[in-house]
Amino acid sequence: MAEPARERTEVLVIGSGAGGAVTAFELAAAGRDVAVLEEGGEHADDEYGKSSPEAMRLLQAAERQVRIQ
Repeated sequence: MAEPARERTEVLVIGSGAGGAVTAFELAAAGRDVAVLEEGGEHADDEYGKSSPEAMRLLQAAERQVRIQ
């Protein structure tokens, strides 16, 4: 069996939600080597809608689905 890949980083941010994304951005902007660990799946840009209201509707629908599971 192959050995798992290993990464070295100064900071590991758990989750790319509002707090995690801002934290990762600010630390990277300050010159830190940052990695973000995310449990959720990857989504294409076109899955978010063309307008802010549409994107918010899709985000809120996804949040409701996560709470139900």
